[in-house]
Amino acid sequence: MSEPKLPAGTQKAPLWTWGLILIPLLALLGYSLFNSRASSGSTDQNGEYSFDSGPVKELEIKGVKADGSVSWDDLNVPASPPVDAALLARGKDIFVKACAGCHAEDGKGDGVLVSRLNLNSRPANFTLPLASFKVRSTEKGTLPLDSDVYRTLTRGLPGTAMLSFQNLSESDRWALVHRVKEFWVGPKKWPAAKPLVVPEKLTKDDALLEVGRQQFGKWCANCHGTQAMGGTSFAFQMERSFPAVIFARKGGTYMLRGSKPEDIVRTLLAGSSDVSPMMSFQPTFYGDEPNAHDKIEGTRKLWGTAYYARKLIEEQAK
Repeated sequence: MSEPKLPAGTQKAPLWTWGLILIPLLALLGYSLFNSRASSGSTDQNGEYSFDSGPVKELEIKGVKADGSVSWDDLNVPASPPVDAALLARGKDIFVKACAGCHAEDGKGDGVLVSRLNLNSRPANFTLPLASFKVRSTEKGTLPLDSDVYRTLTRGLPGTAMLSFQNLSESDRWALVHRVKEFWVGPKKWPAAKPLVVPEKLTKDDALLEVGRQQFGKWCANCHGTQAMGGTSFAFQMERSFPAVIFARKGGTYMLRGSKPEDIVRTLLAGSSDVSPMMSFQPTFYGDEPNAHDKIEGTRKLWGTAYYARKLIEEQAK
């Protein structure tokens, strides 16, 4: 078959002319995408990232940004309303409207906003609860309590895209808690929640701070840096996925649980999720089968490290 002929007086446009048209269009598209992603957060001169939901229309929900001013453990948790079909249906509806954009309707953490906003830490996959929940009042490797999920919904996770939902009613937050729990119900049996036992608080003194300084240098500085400002090779690799590596910035504002010594003690005991490099230091400080002496020394290491970490936070806040 012969090639169709062009009308008289016309010629095929050279290929290079298409480049003149397409290159500016592609550049404009790339610029628009970059701006849409950049508008979702900012990075300061120290490389600390903070999510900003303001320009994102899909996140116009009944919530406010977490500011880190409230201790996660100190949040009041009211009693849950009866768990019935109506509460579960409400939780499912709210989840689709307010949570699925990041966590996806099936709860696996790959919602449409994840790639669009280039989120600094991947949203939780609720079908894998041990790998998802960063802040708990339970021992590492066990499920969170219902109250833990409620607190996270209420406070959010400072410095990440997980907003605070404190403006939702208490019953609506509880509806979300029970909806989230539905995702991990299945054939796999997860280890039941095992609440942390927090040792009695010790009085801070110079000797205890020295114990903490030694423990921090031995176990913590490798990731967090000697001044808790990151900067180590490990911190450089993890700062984007785990913003709390630099935990002393801005007076500990971005610490997920809070920055009081009591908050730090619980973080040291519980660690973070199973996929986080933040381990539980309970066996490190106390050993596997501690005797009476080990328990005394372990508690001194625990509270000493917490007080020393708090000292670093206060120094950076000046």
